Amino acid sequence: MFVIISTMPDTRYEQFITSLIENSEEPLVTSIKSTDINKEKLKSPKDMLVYLITSKDQLKYPEESVFKAIAKLIAKENIPAGTIKSQQIASEGNRLWILWVIIGAAIALFFIIFTRRKKKEKK
Repeated sequence: MFVIISTMPDTRYEQFITSLIENSEEPLVTSIKSTDINKEKLKSPKDMLVYLITSKDQLKYPEESVFKAIAKLIAKENIPAGTIKSQQIASEGNRLWILWVIIGAAIALFFIIFTRRKKKEKK
């Protein structure tokens, strides 16, 4: 969710990291700069934010500093609310297939139970 809010749709990884460094405070800046993106397999802004949030104890900075940096980034980039909403709706729409799979499985289960009961009644 933070990536959706803090990035425009065409934001590249390098551009996001540069903006994040500009809006961060120490010791978070040092941690971002010293992170080996190849070793940690970071390829997108989402990967970087997840890494920063999950590695706060290892890298020795407060978790709030990540959220402050994201808030400053949003304010600085002046990302319109419409863009945030449209990206959020698009990302939520990608999970709709799960609902269809569950509904399909429920219908199939109902059909199997119904046909078994019919066979038992005939016997």
